[in-house]
Amino acid sequence: MLLADIVPLDTWGIIIRIGISFLLGGAIGLEREIHGRPAGLRTHILVCTGSCLVMLVSMYGFTELGMTTDPARLAAQVVSGIGFLGAGAIIRDKGGVTGITTASTIWIAGMIGLACGNGYYVGAIAATIVALLTLTVLKLVEKAVAHHVISFEIVSDTDHPLLKEIVEICDQYNLLLSNIEAHVIEYGKVHAIKLTANFPKDSDREKVKKCLSQVDEELKPYYLKIK
Repeated sequence: MLLADIVPLDTWGIIIRIGISFLLGGAIGLEREIHGRPAGLRTHILVCTGSCLVMLVSMYGFTELGMTTDPARLAAQVVSGIGFLGAGAIIRDKGGVTGITTASTIWIAGMIGLACGNGYYVGAIAATIVALLTLTVLKLVEKAVAHHVISFEIVSDTDHPLLKEIVEICDQYNLLLSNIEAHVIEYGKVHAIKLTANFPKDSDREKVKKCLSQVDEELKPYYLKIK
C-alpha cells in the first residue's frame, strides 16, 4: 500500500512523508547512539530524510517544471552514493575490522528514506522493525551462540596507542583479534579508552592468559578482564 493512496501529495503530504522518514531514521539512529557508535542519531536522521527528499524530487520535482524524467535515476544514485558514506564508518586495523554494522544501518536508513519518499510506508516501517530486531534481539542470539569465544575488556589512559600496543603483544603469541571496539569514556575523573575484542574460538586459553598477563604488566591499564 502506498501512502499516496491515503494522503494526497500536497504540502501536508510531503511533510508527512519527510516526517515518517525522520521518525524511522531516528529509531535506528537512537539504537546506534545508545551503543556509542560514531554514526548515531543525527547521522541516520539526515541520511533517511535526505533520501526521502531525493525520492520526492525525483518523482515530482521535475514534473512541476514540465519536464519528464525517470524517477529511478536519482534513487539509484542514492543507493550507490550512501556506500561511500557507510565506508567512512568502517575502521580497518591490523587486528580486524569494526564498524560494518553501523555502515549497514546507514545504508538501510537511506533505503527506508527512499521508501518513505515513494509513499511505500508499509515497507519502510517493516524494514525499520526488522533492522531494530536485528540490532537488538539477534545481538543477544549471537552472544549466546558465541559464548565459547574468548574475549576481553580493557580500560587504559589516552596517552599511548592502546590498540597498536596490544596487537604487537598478541603477535608475539601468534594470536589474532576480531570484533574490536574502542570508545573514549569517563573513568573516574579522567578520560580513558575502553577497548573490547575477541580471540578466535580455537585459541589456546592458556596462551591467551599469558598474552593478557603481559598486556597488563607492560601497559598497566586501569582495568583488564577476560570474559
